[in-house]
Amino acid sequence: MTRRRSRGYTAIEVLVALTLFAVGTASVLSLQRAAIVGASDARRTDVATAVGAEWLERLRQDSLAWTLPSASNPTGASNLTTATKILGANAIPVGPTGTSDAGADTPWITAGLPGDVATLLDRGSPAYDIVGRPLITPAEVTNDGAFCVQYRLQWIIPDSLIRAEVRVHYLVSGGRIPCAGGTGDPSVPAGFPNGFRSVHLTTTLRQNPS
Repeated sequence: MTRRRSRGYTAIEVLVALTLFAVGTASVLSLQRAAIVGASDARRTDVATAVGAEWLERLRQDSLAWTLPSASNPTGASNLTTATKILGANAIPVGPTGTSDAGADTPWITAGLPGDVATLLDRGSPAYDIVGRPLITPAEVTNDGAFCVQYRLQWIIPDSLIRAEVRVHYLVSGGRIPCAGGTGDPSVPAGFPNGFRSVHLTTTLRQNPS
């Protein structure tokens, strides 16, 4: 009668199996991380686009109050600076002749924080939280500010047609971004070397003669 010898796995076979398992697991984890990062960035881009579209609509609505001069009052002085709430707040430079480029002399403007609900409803806010809700006070921006809106304006046809641009900044890391009223790019906080991304939208605003 012959005996059969049971044969186990050698150490080399076990090590090879563990190595293959580790490589496969690392690949799955890497793909999962990339999917999470991609989904998070897509969500921030989607919110930033919605916020920018909201501000474009706010500028369009503001331009409806710009009614002079008109056919019924052709000699009336322009009421751009007196009737509008946003468009007339800053001087609008004339762009280079024959181009649609805003030029370096046109600053990006960050509107001031509303400070209270009434002003928020009237003029909007430049700062939004991670889900796209407008913020009111500096404390809210410090704690929850994830998006910062800026706009700039340029005459295409002086006293008749304005080019309006809106951009919405957010940090690549998803952290808090400062959003204080003024002009120029917002500063990138220390510890965020990758800086910020932005969504850029543009439209034209016409006078609304009555």
